[in-house]
Amino acid sequence: MERNTQKNGLVNLLGLLVACLVAAVIGNVAQSATAAVGAVFLGVGFLVAAISYFQMRLEHREHLEQMEYEEIARDRNRSALFDESGADTFIARKAREQFERFFVPAFTALLGLGQGVGVYLLWKWLPQAPMPDLGKAPLVMVTFSVFALILF
Repeated sequence: MERNTQKNGLVNLLGLLVACLVAAVIGNVAQSATAAVGAVFLGVGFLVAAISYFQMRLEHREHLEQMEYEEIARDRNRSALFDESGADTFIARKAREQFERFFVPAFTALLGLGQGVGVYLLWKWLPQAPMPDLGKAPLVMVTFSVFALILF
């Protein structure tokens, strides 16, 4: 039985997007700085999940390409087309390797830089943040408790 990682990745991606949006709205309604910081962290998680989902799709394409190549190689009549496997034989593999070699490190560096900028901006915003509405504090606590149960 083959695991369907793409479906799980898409569910994680959509779950983090919904959680980020709900946390931002709830944080705005309750005027909670903690919820704003939580929404930022959920947004970063959404970005990481998006890249992970894209990489899972590339790996799936590579797997399908390998299965197709093996099937064709089994049925061949020793034609010159399959005598050698050149560098351009596995296009999906090259696409995944290029993605992992260039895009993932660049994304990681930008993500780290973005987190640093986000921390600075949140730190500067915190003194001007409005006082939280304590009557709506249970709403924030319940919302983030549900996020913890569902997402983790």
